[in-house]
Amino acid sequence: MGTCNAGNTYRRQSMASNTAGTTRVSLFSAPITHQIRTTDTIKATLSNSVQYKSISVLEVGRLEQSATTVTVDAHPIGASGNSASPALSSGPLLYADELIVACLGVQANTTTTYSGLTAGGAGGAANDGALVAGSAGTSKGTTPRELWPEYKTMYATGTFTAGGMNSLNAAERWALTLVSFKHF
Repeated sequence: MGTCNAGNTYRRQSMASNTAGTTRVSLFSAPITHQIRTTDTIKATLSNSVQYKSISVLEVGRLEQSATTVTVDAHPIGASGNSASPALSSGPLLYADELIVACLGVQANTTTTYSGLTAGGAGGAANDGALVAGSAGTSKGTTPRELWPEYKTMYATGTFTAGGMNSLNAAERWALTLVSFKHF
């Protein structure tokens, strides 16, 4: 759960954790009932068992919402692995105008690179969010964590795949989650 000092309440829509439990990624959303200013803060309440924490915020408009929730179409069970090729399918999308938000968390050394998430089919490349280095470290598999948020607006029904042809530059522990939100 999360809150902001503007008075909005954020709800977790999806979560994925790798098999070792060392990397966990959650996607939250909130109907914006109170305008957020650049001076406002967002607070996420996370488990104390999570040693290294990162947050990335994406503010978007035109999402269908009620007073208490944003309309979510797809939020599949997250995927995880220890490979160079993360991938997760949204399943069929119901609406022809949806915002897909995906986030990849990687337990990796600081030289790991990722070529990005892609929309399946003819959707094309997703838009990159800012890379968030959760922590710096020198020993692979212990301290370092990185977070890659990405988003794509889809204007057709069908299936979206986060991951696709792109991959990490080496086998790493990862967790990947995505949520699709209905546009209006």
